[in-house]
Amino acid sequence: MTSFREIDDKAWDYVRAGNVVRPYLKWEEQSPGIFELVVLDGWTSKVASNRQDGSYATKDLFTPHPTIPNAWKYFARLDDTIVLMNGEKVVPNTFEHLIRHDKLVAEAILFGSGKVRPGLMIIPSDAAKDLSADDLRRELVPVLNEANKDMPGYAQMTLDMVEILPVGTEYPRTDKGTVIRAAFYRKFDAEIEKVYDSADVPSGELCLSAPELEEYIRAELLKILPPGSSGLLADDTDFFSIGIDSLQAIQLRTVLSKNIETNKTKLGSNIVFDFPSIKVLAEELYRMRTGGKSNVVSVVDKMRGLISKYSVFEPHVPIQNSNEGNFLVSLEK
Repeated sequence: MTSFREIDDKAWDYVRAGNVVRPYLKWEEQSPGIFELVVLDGWTSKVASNRQDGSYATKDLFTPHPTIPNAWKYFARLDDTIVLMNGEKVVPNTFEHLIRHDKLVAEAILFGSGKVRPGLMIIPSDAAKDLSADDLRRELVPVLNEANKDMPGYAQMTLDMVEILPVGTEYPRTDKGTVIRAAFYRKFDAEIEKVYDSADVPSGELCLSAPELEEYIRAELLKILPPGSSGLLADDTDFFSIGIDSLQAIQLRTVLSKNIETNKTKLGSNIVFDFPSIKVLAEELYRMRTGGKSNVVSVVDKMRGLISKYSVFEPHVPIQNSNEGNFLVSLEK
């Protein structure tokens, strides 16, 4: 693939595949508008494969030109993609670049694979050496807001998910100075876990009765539900029967954790799945604040019970084959 193009084609930052190689290239969409390049079996210079059909998935991501066919702009490596707990994908490069461009920032790294939402690690530049971590967070609010414009809703960054490391912190990087992402995550694993532990601490102060909780939950759901689903929302309606997805469940859990008093009890990551209606969720939140035992078995506990029940097998004991040499022959035509 090269950037060779017609003289009036000004899209110099897009590459094109020639007619000879084009039949051997396949573009697989990994997220909306972002495609991984796969080289099919048969291309003579392909010397390795990583799929059963003999093709080679390059892990290189591209975006297509909006109007020019067969023109692709390099986007990022698939290795850099952050996959959240609910399966949503975050490509961090553009966001990190915008944050890194600020004079107060030497390096910015998104993290969050396997977590509910992403976080951001900041290594300040020398220009920020006299600022406290909280002061730096406040200074970065404008650039964070600007970077959030290019991020999907589930990946929006909030200040409570921003961790500030000391100025001059050493981190794994290549000879070119770019971050070695996997090594960075390993080195700062404790700091990353600390961010999630701190963000997950219940901080709500609203002490509501069960009926008030029902109204509060209803109001929050109406903010995130599509208009067509809001009319189906009754107190005993199963959330997922009206199309609430894992992202919206996470959003609701976050709002409840930040605003509802739960007697310092941490909300389970699956609380909306475990209590999937306004009525039962309000009852559970009320129980958390006032005490008492829940009669509902969580999804996780149900899964553990099934695993325990069906994971024990009788050992296979081989027996002597006493039919050696005996065969049944059918005479039917």
